Amino acid sequence: MSAQESSCVECVQRDEAQARIIQLQTANFHLNQHLRQTSLASQNDKGALKALQNRYNQLQEAHSKSEASRIWLEKKLHEERTRHLLELHREGLQHQTELHREHLQH
Repeated sequence: MSAQESSCVECVQRDEAQARIIQLQTANFHLNQHLRQTSLASQNDKGALKALQNRYNQLQEAHSKSEASRIWLEKKLHEERTRHLLELHREGLQHQTELHREHLQH
């Protein structure tokens, strides 16, 4: 191979190497850009997850309070029913006693 041909081959190889370096630098740039976007998205996801966790905790607390209120109301309702049934029973006993007295008086 002549010196000129050898020089041309070296020039082509150098140009190919430089082109490959530019391709790698471009790919590296895009990869870094993608990593930054992914990192930002991850931070946004973490923020959204934290917000969802906070909302879930609020709903759990509200549910617990609601459940406690429901239990309290059921207890009060049971007490009121019991009081009402006892009152009806007492009135029924009084009525029976009155009927019994009237029967004894005749």
